[in-house]
Amino acid sequence: MKAPLHALGAGGRRAREAPRSARRWAGPLVLAAVAGAIPSCGVLSESGDCAQRANCVDPNAMDGDVADGRAGDASDARADTVLGDADADAESADVVADVRCVPTGPEDCTNGVDDDCNGSVDCADPACGSAGYACVGATPIGWLGPVALYEGALATAVPDCPAGYASPVDRKGGLTGPQAACTCTCGLSGQTCQPAAGQFYSDTSCSTACAGGAVPLPSSMCVNPTPCQGVSVSFKAPAPTWSGTCAPVSTRSVAPPSFATAARVCTWASRPDSPGGCTGAAQQCVKSPTGAFGTRLCVYQLGDPAPTSCPPGAYTNYHVFYDGVSDSRGCTQCTCDPATGGSCTGSIGFYSSGACSGAASATFTFGTSTCSILNTPIYAMGDFAPTGGTCGPGMGGQPTGSADGTRAATVCCM
Repeated sequence: MKAPLHALGAGGRRAREAPRSARRWAGPLVLAAVAGAIPSCGVLSESGDCAQRANCVDPNAMDGDVADGRAGDASDARADTVLGDADADAESADVVADVRCVPTGPEDCTNGVDDDCNGSVDCADPACGSAGYACVGATPIGWLGPVALYEGALATAVPDCPAGYASPVDRKGGLTGPQAACTCTCGLSGQTCQPAAGQFYSDTSCSTACAGGAVPLPSSMCVNPTPCQGVSVSFKAPAPTWSGTCAPVSTRSVAPPSFATAARVCTWASRPDSPGGCTGAAQQCVKSPTGAFGTRLCVYQLGDPAPTSCPPGAYTNYHVFYDGVSDSRGCTQCTCDPATGGSCTGSIGFYSSGACSGAASATFTFGTSTCSILNTPIYAMGDFAPTGGTCGPGMGGQPTGSADGTRAATVCCM
């Protein structure tokens, strides 16, 4: 057991204070001095006188003295051991004193060092909590962060990154791109009546048809059909065929896409400080943003298409911002059904003059006459016109496509 330092007394303290090398050589030097003071009998001749011999040390006595000297050496060794242990304790105390914390100033909350020597590092130090530092979880794989997020009206100036944050990434949010306004109707045009084809007969009852078949009788054109070798007696004809065209009439109006907000993402610029006084796995000590950026921390991801949800974990508040627009809005093609419901009205007059002039000797009216009695010689001229007709409402003209943001920045916040 080591003797307490106070048990060594003043001498022990002085011995401890003496250099160890001096204590190591003290015993041998004393023995050498004693040995030098004792005459050596080994150098005396046999013929020497007794007086000289009387000064010699008895070998047996010398042995005892040597033994006593050895015992003294052992005692000295034990004393040295005690003093050496005391020195070791003192040196250990010196080492402890050498590694004690030396304050270097206020706590730096990002360097992983107990700068103010209060036993707490970074986020564990109350000074860091007061300064707005907090422990945040690890950034999910495939995401960047932590970051601070600002979002404000598009017309408002975007603020600079808050203290501790840099590398701004600017985007826009609140994209609106309403569907195209489309109309589709059909307009009636090109109504015509196909030339009437009348049949001449050799009897008064329109029973015996003249040879050669039906004769076309265009409207407003004098024709000499000379049917039945000038012996025609009666005539009848179906009404001319009506036709018309339904043309699509469409309109399209597309409002330009617009953004409502401006967004800025700023990345934490200090080196990663983990664990930084935090206790959670892979947490780091980060200063919360301030001012227009609020206090929430976020992570973000760049690229199209934007993810539709946040990663598992603490970052659950989803936002997406863009730097461009892909606009595919429009209307489907407008088409129409055929025109229907039209008719042709009018009559066919028969004349004795080759110019179809003067008063008609007989008239065949479409829709009323079934058989008209004629006189010879015969010239005929039709007079009819299309009426009526309708178009359907049109098909198509539906809005299609969308305005979609491009170059997305997806941000998820705590």
